[in-house]
Amino acid sequence: MMRPLTYEHKFPSSVGSMELGQLKHFLAVIDAGSVGDAARDLGMSQGAMSNSIRALEKSLNTSLFERSPRGMRLTPTGKALEVRARIIAAEADVAADEI
Repeated sequence: MMRPLTYEHKFPSSVGSMELGQLKHFLAVIDAGSVGDAARDLGMSQGAMSNSIRALEKSLNTSLFERSPRGMRLTPTGKALEVRARIIAAEADVAADEI
């Protein structure tokens, strides 16, 4: 059985609906280092990628990235979500392989 992870930052108790695609887009931005590069890697427009990230932030009622002219950095909440999002994405891939 997996031990629960603990974080300094707690997610709001009234979390809206997150979609798997949004979590995968969130991870793609982290891995690519920018929205534009992540969008290009996934074959989608930068606008669509930005909209997906904004929708995820809206559903969580928090910012996941600090945005500046020099790029994007994860907020503490974004760092906490990254851990869980990687687990969720990996489990979704396993489930899809098993079906």
